[in-house]
Amino acid sequence: MEVEANIEANVEANVEGEKEVAVEAETEVAVEEKEEEKEEEEQTANDEENNEAVKEEEEEEEEETKEETKEEEEEEEETKEEEEVEEAEVETEVEVDAEVEAEVEAEEEEEETKVEAEVEAEVEVKAEVEEEEEERAASIVRNYHETKTSLDDDDEQFGSLEEVYIHYSNQYNCKPNTLIRKSLKNNSFVEDGVVDLSKNFIGKNGIKPLMEVVKRCTNVHTLSIKNNGLRNEGAIYVCNVAKTHPSLVSIDFSENAISLTAADEILKLIRENPKIVQINLNGTRIEVKNKLRIEKYLQKNQ
Repeated sequence: MEVEANIEANVEANVEGEKEVAVEAETEVAVEEKEEEKEEEEQTANDEENNEAVKEEEEEEEEETKEETKEEEEEEEETKEEEEVEEAEVETEVEVDAEVEAEVEAEEEEEETKVEAEVEAEVEVKAEVEEEEEERAASIVRNYHETKTSLDDDDEQFGSLEEVYIHYSNQYNCKPNTLIRKSLKNNSFVEDGVVDLSKNFIGKNGIKPLMEVVKRCTNVHTLSIKNNGLRNEGAIYVCNVAKTHPSLVSIDFSENAISLTAADEILKLIRENPKIVQINLNGTRIEVKNKLRIEKYLQKNQ
């Protein structure tokens, strides 16, 4: 009986032990499952974060690509516009080169055959205003030569350039400029061969007595009459004096409202006085075509 009781006790103990082992095993499995679930949740959260970051990077890259594409398109458009402008300039220059070459050939042919004729630029005048300007230009030239002949004999009466300026200001019915009178008085009218009359609001008549002064300054090589309200009439007077000036090489007509009639006289000046090598026409009403023609003839003088 005692043996049987021991056996039963051992069996019960074994059963209880097995139960405990089973419970522990189940507990461990449950813990492992929870840990695996937790790891999976963390992995899922990490994957989602990574996916979101990748998505943001892709969106940023896409935006950068769009901006780069837009910049490339803008650069292509700018390049295209620049090429079109360059092509237009080249075409214009080729056209002017052809015209100038034709004019030069005509002059050379006339010289070779000893035909005494002056080659002048033919201008097709379509408006009455342009016709009047041409007539006025011819009248100014005639008046200039007539006045020059009658007044040059009086040079001996002048004791200074200031007196010349005052005399011719009265002759041409214009008021002497105070600043210019001062520069003539203190001998600063010509500085290092330069006469700078820019921004003095000289006007079409005021330039005449000044050019009478410049004509008597044989050490002048550069004349600036920039931004002075000059018109064609004044520009013509400047050209007439410059044609026979012994030292003048450069004239700045820029920012004055001069146009076709003045351009014709400037061309005549360059042809008649080979010392003239520089003319500034920026900001004038002279067309690009005529500016290029003038530039070509200036190159012949250099």
